[in-house]
Amino acid sequence: MRIYSDTFEALVNKAINLTNDFRGEFLDVRLEQRHVLDLVHAGRNVESYGPAFDEGGFVRVLSGGNWGTASFTGLEQLSSSLERAIARAEDITGGPRIQLAAGSGLVKTVGRPSVEPLCDVPMKEKAFLCRRYCDLMAAALPDVSSRVYYREIERERVILSSLGTRVREHESICGMSLEMTGGEHATSVSRAFSHRGGFEFVRHRERLIEEMAEELSGRDTDRSITPGEYRVLVDPELAGILTHEAFGHLSEADFQRDSPALEDLLELGRQVGPPSVNVVDDATMQDMPGSYDFDDEGEPGQSTTLVSGGKLVGRLHSLQTAGAEGSRSTGNGRAVDFRKPPEVRMSCTYLEPGDLDLESMLALMDEGLYLRGATGGTTDMERFSFTSEAAYIVKGGMVRDPVRPVTISGSVFDVLGSVRALGDELSMFSGIGGCSRGEDHYLPVSFGGPHVLLGSVYAG
Repeated sequence: MRIYSDTFEALVNKAINLTNDFRGEFLDVRLEQRHVLDLVHAGRNVESYGPAFDEGGFVRVLSGGNWGTASFTGLEQLSSSLERAIARAEDITGGPRIQLAAGSGLVKTVGRPSVEPLCDVPMKEKAFLCRRYCDLMAAALPDVSSRVYYREIERERVILSSLGTRVREHESICGMSLEMTGGEHATSVSRAFSHRGGFEFVRHRERLIEEMAEELSGRDTDRSITPGEYRVLVDPELAGILTHEAFGHLSEADFQRDSPALEDLLELGRQVGPPSVNVVDDATMQDMPGSYDFDDEGEPGQSTTLVSGGKLVGRLHSLQTAGAEGSRSTGNGRAVDFRKPPEVRMSCTYLEPGDLDLESMLALMDEGLYLRGATGGTTDMERFSFTSEAAYIVKGGMVRDPVRPVTISGSVFDVLGSVRALGDELSMFSGIGGCSRGEDHYLPVSFGGPHVLLGSVYAG
């Protein structure tokens, strides 16, 4: 575990005293030290190398029913930041009064052990592994370019509040993105993986590179589909991306607050899919980057069911959005870093599996498209558009010829309603970036699902 400075410990002790002595409506202080390493190898060369260290804090005060906030980067700024936050709250007049839900007053210190702690692995060893994976990809097929992006994050996080909250966590996240590009049509195959834990997770990925080479050699085609309505079978990764991007954000209570046009569509109890459709957001999936023991308001991470039996049954909440609805926080108040206030954000969001294996689902499908992964997409309220990384024609219940990547689009509620079958295995995924909202940086999240057979989707 990385050794943190005496300055940081002094800052923690000072913040404890401030929250103990506070007599206003509400105060919380979030303190953070973060070390980030980004390393990119392209072919035989280091494309970029970017270590960075950052520390600071965020003060939030509720006074007169209004928020006042301030961030800071030094021990000597803590007291003045509290004064600025109070003044900003008192300067606000009019508008609805903010009412917070009851907090848990959690007191906890956590840190998950690693086989190979990131700070114990020399930099040259990390660079060597990236170079080795690049060389293996380049050697797997002729005229292939290779690229490896390694990222690690170590963070010490402390959250204190006037509710009695006293929580502290040391977290380590590392992962890689591997990419091979080649062939007559410059086809690309990529894989990304990350977890909470040590460097051992990124070692021994040789078999994955072999699988990527096999896939790339079989996908070099200029054949495209005719745009139209198709039966579509999506793999667990694309099912997870659809669940996260097209539906998960609609379940974030502050997103709903800012989008009144969606109020009727998102009314709890509404039937949005067949009884087999169940969607969950679960911060307790221990090794996933999107997991956590407590959120950035110090509330316990938990599992929240969003859709059960095809019906909308839940939303994700922070202390503020839960207070507005007279409910309790779901532990989804998350912040990108110490410069930002908590917002309602997902953790590990997935579509629950069903009871069919892949062979049975293909037989049920008979003819259509099989789509794997995603290279990008957009969402606009309840509508979405995603482009697969790989696509194949299915005939007679068998996966046949590869075609160029396919874009599917439509309404998320139409897609949920068109679910015909769910695979029997849940797979979870995490990239090395995460989820961004607006101009914010990426927040670690995870997503997943089973194979999903959709009855009718527009593809082109």
